[in-house]
Amino acid sequence: AAAGAIGATVVTPFDVIKTRLQVARGASGSVAIAQKILAEEGAAGLFRGLGLRLARIPFYTSITLATFDGIKDAFISANR
Repeated sequence: AAAGAIGATVVTPFDVIKTRLQVARGASGSVAIAQKILAEEGAAGLFRGLGLRLARIPFYTSITLATFDGIKDAFISANR
């Protein structure tokens, strides 16, 4: 879970910039969008949505592990 949290924290600013580019009107580059976010919202603006992203990590990690274990057990049972 710690690796997922670190990864989410590192990637969030890029995801915020990507999302703003997708909804921006007119031709703006990623550097221009990043500068605008920093000017209008500060560094915290680059981390918008991080809390929710971090909150979902335990849920999808537990679902992934449970699914993996279930499929693994099914394969082991089928190959005995």
